[in-house]
Amino acid sequence: MATPQRRRKLLGSVREAELLFRSPEVDCPTPGDVGEKYGAKAKGLFLIPVLWTPAFAAIPSWVCDDYRNGKSMEACLAELEPTLSRVLGLLSNVGQGSVILRSSAVLETLEMRGKFRSCLLGQEVTPATVALAMKDICDDFLLSRGEGSIGAILQTYVQATSLGHLSNEVHLSPTRNQWLYEITEPKLENRIGLNALNALIPDSAKPLLVRKPRELNRLLRSVAAWATVSSTSRIHFEWCLADNRFWLLQLDIEDRNSKGADPTHKPELYRSKANELTITAKVFRQYHIGEPTAWKKLANLNDFNIGPEPPPHRLYYATANRVSHELNSAVGLEALSSEIRDLTGDRAVIRTDSLDTTLAGC
Repeated sequence: MATPQRRRKLLGSVREAELLFRSPEVDCPTPGDVGEKYGAKAKGLFLIPVLWTPAFAAIPSWVCDDYRNGKSMEACLAELEPTLSRVLGLLSNVGQGSVILRSSAVLETLEMRGKFRSCLLGQEVTPATVALAMKDICDDFLLSRGEGSIGAILQTYVQATSLGHLSNEVHLSPTRNQWLYEITEPKLENRIGLNALNALIPDSAKPLLVRKPRELNRLLRSVAAWATVSSTSRIHFEWCLADNRFWLLQLDIEDRNSKGADPTHKPELYRSKANELTITAKVFRQYHIGEPTAWKKLANLNDFNIGPEPPPHRLYYATANRVSHELNSAVGLEALSSEIRDLTGDRAVIRTDSLDTTLAGC
């Protein structure tokens, strides 16, 4: 009769003891039960195209289970050799050489994101330093009374210049194609909405690049479009920018039982103080119904405004060259966002138009 250790070695390519490694150069097959054996974070990372996330290795949850049952962490990790040592060498040779060990709980949900510990291992990573960090993660999981088991992710650490989130969770979005993103580093106060409908889906065989600040919004919309067509679930991404490279660091799937927003709740009506205050607009100009205009959509409002009263909404317009100038820098982007917030009270609908009469659908 085979011992548990021997049984693990007999289970083939998806055997319980296997250390799964994924990079553009070495991409292993993904087991169907990766979430059960390696945790929710590992499951999410394997859903991301290999060129869109930093190289990583998934440590199975039985390591922490055996440690909890009295086995030394060093002995647990020894069962992953010689693969573990080879993987550490590969991870250290990617990017800037630093490696991070991230927790990956099997029953981890979106609401538990960030609850369990991760450890930055630095550049000189050995099985001994991994063992110390794994002890820390497992002990923290046990002390916090986390349910189920916990695996871990060894991943190349990206020194990011910008960090953020992208989500279409139920409590944020009425439909799957409507997304919100936020930039947490450097901190921008408000979330920004995106509609993934008809957005260009990026080529999963190519890296994601952001060469100019104004390209970020377009790329996030493209990533949202990819996620919308790739999954019927609601998703939360964590992302970062580093040297013009855009990385997806985490993909969390929302539980189908999430309550989301109450559709019967009528929010308090918010009216912008823009009517009461004099706002100095740098980019936009206010349009009043009845004024002559070359813009087709503004002219249509004149044609269809047959009532005695002007429409209750306020209209502002800006030319592409004025908007593009602001989008060329992070400072300009924030100033433009602030102007839109001030003018509309965070309740803007933005539409495009063209002076070219041969174009339709702008």
